[in-house]
Amino acid sequence: MAKEQKRSAQTDKKSAQTNKKKDLEAKAKRKSAAKTVAKAANEAEKVTCGDTALDDQIRERAYVIWIEEGQPHGRDLEHWLRARDELLRSAA
Repeated sequence: MAKEQKRSAQTDKKSAQTNKKKDLEAKAKRKSAAKTVAKAANEAEKVTCGDTALDDQIRERAYVIWIEEGQPHGRDLEHWLRARDELLRSAA
């Protein structure tokens, strides 16, 4: 019985360590995501929002990127910026 209790305690300790490691990894991912959002917000100030021919091209390319990436939710700004950068690079 004492051996079982000792094994149980060891298992609980390992489980707690695993959970702590997972929590730290999740925290790091959230921090990284927050930095990405902040960077995108800064970039958003530079984005044009008019009915120009370039905006139409960006919109179409961003849509294609969205489709190619499996239609993920909440990444519209990222797709817009990527499309804009691709089009501006190809024009240069």
